[in-house]
Amino acid sequence: ERERRQQSVRRLEDFKAQNIEQLKSKGVSSGDDYLKSDDKEIKLAVVNLKGWVTEINEINKQIVYYDEAISSVETMLDKLERQRVSDSVAMSEEESIELQKVIVDLRERLSVETNVLEDEELGRLLDLEMSGDKN
Repeated sequence: ERERRQQSVRRLEDFKAQNIEQLKSKGVSSGDDYLKSDDKEIKLAVVNLKGWVTEINEINKQIVYYDEAISSVETMLDKLERQRVSDSVAMSEEESIELQKVIVDLRERLSVETNVLEDEELGRLLDLEMSGDKN
């Protein structure tokens, strides 16, 4: 619809330009020339010109409304898409609880409890292995 309206404006602009050329060909180049003239063709051409200008302005206002509507629709679609993506990756409460259980279980399985004596013994073992001295 917006594109159709723009095409209409272009056609009306062509008619307006033809109308202006017609007025120029009759010697009208200003409002004073029009006011001084008694020629009915000039009067009719000026009335037509006023009609073209009014119609062009009205259609341009409609185009602005279309632009605003298009922008609003695009914004709404972006918001819906973000919400859809967010909803698709959101974890349910049940999934969250299950994941927390898995994390706790893994931490318990992977935890290594050592005491101070074991730590010293492990430190000496590491020193020996890292130095290449294998007694």
